[in-house]
Order: sequence, then C-alpha cells, then structure tokens
Amino acid sequence: MSIRLQFLSAGRPPVALALVALCIVGLLGCGGDGDSREPPIGPDLQGTWAGVYRQTGGGNAMVTALTATIIHDGDAIIIRTSLTGLGARFTGTITEDGELTLLDAFDGEIWTTYYKKATTDDVEIADFLTPPQAGEDLPPLQVISLVR
Repeated sequence: MSIRLQFLSAGRPPVALALVALCIVGLLGCGGDGDSREPPIGPDLQGTWAGVYRQTGGGNAMVTALTATIIHDGDAIIIRTSLTGLGARFTGTITEDGELTLLDAFDGEIWTTYYKKATTDDVEIADFLTPPQAGEDLPPLQVISLVR
C-alpha cells in the first residue's frame, strides 16, 4: 500500500507533510520523559501536602487548616499553599539533611525549619512574628506544619 500526497499549489507549504509531522511528534513526544526536574537534594518533598498554619505564644491560638503543593527541583523548593497573602507562596532551598530556607513572596520574610529538619512526610517551617531583641525572650512564631 502506498500513500500519495498531492499539493494543490507550488507556493504553499506542504500541509499534508506538516500534518504527518505533527502526528509523529504527538506520538513520540518532544523528547525526555516529561519530567525535567533535577534529582532532589535531601528528602524528596515533591507533591501534595495537608497541614495547618498557627501562631505560638499569646492567649489567642489561631489555627488554620491548609493544603500545599511542593515543587522540589535539585536544591530548589517552591511551596504554594491554600492560604492567601501571608504564607501563600514560598521559594528557597533545601540542604542534604533537610534544612529549609524559604522566602515568603507576600512580605519578604525568611522562614526556616526552626524546630526540626524536613523529612519525606513531615515539613514544619516557622518565622518570628517580630524580630528577636537581644536580652529579651524570643517573640512568638508563625508556623506552617505539613504532613502527607
């Protein structure tokens, strides 16, 4: 069986050939396995998480449930949460042993794994509500705890 392609005019691009090429690209893909991430540094945090936002200290314990998605590419980390404003989006890095340093896109504050290092199923990041002052007790923290 042979397939004959005819072109209607000499000045036009070969439409039939272009369609065949698109079908081949669609079947084979555009190279790679579809996952261009670098292997994760430290515990692999990639995926979806559930958790809470809370504040420590003071009489009013505020706790808000949230969900999060973490993108982990090499040592780069992006966290997007269901919160709005403060604590909604972070970018930063992770070390081999699970220490995170993240920048909150809303207010530019640095959040870290203050209490414990991140693991594949437990991430807890924190930021002081006010800057610590020499000679005073540590101020309250805002904390996001995630599990999966």
